[in-house]
Amino acid sequence: MNYKDGSPRMYIVIGADIYYRVAEKEARLSLSDVQKVLETENLLIVCFRGDMTLPLSKNGFVQGEYKGCMEYLRRRG
Repeated sequence: MNYKDGSPRMYIVIGADIYYRVAEKEARLSLSDVQKVLETENLLIVCFRGDMTLPLSKNGFVQGEYKGCMEYLRRRG
């Protein structure tokens, strides 16, 4: 998601764990805490233990595609 000036509102990196930054706040989430990955028409919704969810826009991927991410998360989670 971007502001009007093009700078990102939310920055997410998915690798050995999930790192995300929103404004001045950042966090790391463990892939072992992923319970399931849901798919809607426009989103991937990553569900974690503790009733936390992380919505990812399918059109928001800068590197790779949402399908590869979904498969990766389902294998690792």
